[in-house]
Amino acid sequence: MKKRILILVTFSSLRTSGGGIEGWIQKMIKKSYLLKDLYEKIYIVGFSEVIGEGIFDFWNNDFIVPKLLTFKHNFSSGKILFFIYKVKKIITEIRIEDIDVIYVGSLYPCIPILFIKKRGIRSYIWLRSFFKYEINSLRLKNIKRIALKIEKKCLSKATNIIANGYDTKQLYQNLYPFLNNIYVIPNAVDTDLIKMNKQTLQNDIIRIAFIGRFYKEKG
Repeated sequence: MKKRILILVTFSSLRTSGGGIEGWIQKMIKKSYLLKDLYEKIYIVGFSEVIGEGIFDFWNNDFIVPKLLTFKHNFSSGKILFFIYKVKKIITEIRIEDIDVIYVGSLYPCIPILFIKKRGIRSYIWLRSFFKYEINSLRLKNIKRIALKIEKKCLSKATNIIANGYDTKQLYQNLYPFLNNIYVIPNAVDTDLIKMNKQTLQNDIIRIAFIGRFYKEKG
């Protein structure tokens, strides 16, 4: 079977002290050997305004290629244009045509999908939150309207869309009824990191644990 190239595109700085995206990518890297039958190489694209310590420190295999894009200026539109240009450049310079691109996050990491025309690309968007709730804090209604139109266009370009929860999937299908290609892959919990005293679990008390955060934007 012909191997493909996998590219993960994020708007994250990929630091070890980061949140869910960084944690998920770190876990994926440790299990990346499971993907070697499918992919020739994995590129992971991040974005930062500061050159500093990141999860690149322990990437020491030729299978994983980190690309940390650094933009030192302050204007927001410049960041997005720079990001689009660099992501497009990375993808178009790969000579292999068979490429899977996963855009990890909400609107910003997905925008390059609108500008990449290369053949053989399968594009996926991994929704990490409900973007409409994220922009509710914006006061300018016109900006909200434009942002949602861009998100809608990005989602319509995706081969498939991944949601990290059934509630997120439902929210998006309610907002964009044409989306019939959303699949749910729930966030996982690494039980090896949880220390439990087995003696305390042997009684009849029912215990319920919550792992996550109460954040409306996450669904």
